[in-house]
Amino acid sequence: MQVGAYAVYDPGTFFVKGVTTYSWYDGDSSRHINFAGLGTGTSFVANPTGDPDVNMWTAGLHGGARLSMGGNSVVTPYLNYDYVDAKLKSFSETGGNGAELTVDNNHSKHSFLTGGVKWATQMGGVVPEVNLGYRYRFGNSRTRIHEWFTPDPENDFDIISASQKRGTFLAGLSVGGKLGPVDVRIGYEGEFNGDVTSHSGNFKFVLPLAVTRLRRRRLRRRRRLRRHLRRRRPAPTAR
Repeated sequence: MQVGAYAVYDPGTFFVKGVTTYSWYDGDSSRHINFAGLGTGTSFVANPTGDPDVNMWTAGLHGGARLSMGGNSVVTPYLNYDYVDAKLKSFSETGGNGAELTVDNNHSKHSFLTGGVKWATQMGGVVPEVNLGYRYRFGNSRTRIHEWFTPDPENDFDIISASQKRGTFLAGLSVGGKLGPVDVRIGYEGEFNGDVTSHSGNFKFVLPLAVTRLRRRRLRRRRRLRRHLRRRRPAPTAR
């Protein structure tokens, strides 16, 4: 589940946006261990399972300015700061025939500064947008997970992630428009550096609540009209 809040100050050319979210996830984990066939006497097989839970808090402050380039084109330079705090709660595996792991409480905290520029224009009923930027990552370049084989905390160890370069280039392309009362947008986003290449796509549609309000108003008018007509009907005469 996730809850969040945001605030926007957007008087016109300049804008500032703040957003925060808190999420909690209930996961399930499984490992398959099979040493059979590796040599004489190696026949160990186990399937330990666990219940990892994660809580995550994020916060962001985004700002920029919309600059008209004439016609229907707008250029928007922007600067964003984002912070992520993820916590993996402690849990112990079961069903491992002696190979169960106990994972300790672990934290991963990162912050990001992103700067770039967006260009958007309108071509009839279609609005394409191009986004180019650069993101710099602060804090530790690695993430550590502390654990041990149950029940032997004296012989604990760390699993350390691969290091990532702090800077990445960003590129995005999206196309949006209206399909009846629905706003539709299809987009692509990419992240590139010497260590990471990431590609993602998204499809978003938004139905404005004003349509629902308009229908409610029409229904209220119809109900009032029916009540008015019922009041004006003559009373039945007695026989």
